[in-house]
Amino acid sequence: PMAAHPTAHPQPGDRHRLLFVGSNTAPNVIGLEWMFEKVWPLIRQHSPDCTLDIAGTVAAGFPRGGPDGVVFHGMVDDLGPFYSQAGIVVSPLTFGSGLKIKLVEALAQGKAVVATSVTLQGVERECLGAVDHVDAAGDFAAAILALADDDRRLALATAALGAARAHFSPQACYAEFTAWLEEKRPHASHPLTAEQRG
Repeated sequence: PMAAHPTAHPQPGDRHRLLFVGSNTAPNVIGLEWMFEKVWPLIRQHSPDCTLDIAGTVAAGFPRGGPDGVVFHGMVDDLGPFYSQAGIVVSPLTFGSGLKIKLVEALAQGKAVVATSVTLQGVERECLGAVDHVDAAGDFAAAILALADDDRRLALATAALGAARAHFSPQACYAEFTAWLEEKRPHASHPLTAEQRG
């Protein structure tokens, strides 16, 4: 399993700042294109101060940049400040994305997340109640706008961090393996035989 190290506290961030993190792959590029075309105009119509920071090599897929309010940062040395400042992490994927590395990372950072069902494939049970899950463009925009409410955003960020601790922390991901190692580890009362020592 993919393990992440959960932060100490949820980070509700700035309600006007969104964040997307991703590499230059087709799912990320096409997902952002969908967001720019279908979702972003609705968000800016109701919240003109809203901005979207985009970190990662996905910037290469948009040589002309994005619409107003969208900033491509490319590769960054430290994602920490981006996560702490963002109010909402978005994942608008519309088809297969493989491992959910960035989703798990956002949960572990204690962030409110709005994501499509594609993003949640394979981790639906673990993320139940911890991620706003929407697919239609209007619903995606509405979910983001609703999280402008500080209490609602903090509640979702808290649930996200709880899910990360319960399902994606090293202790959760490697519990069975750790238990197996403890079971197989030789004890003083049971020294290794010559054959076991090789």
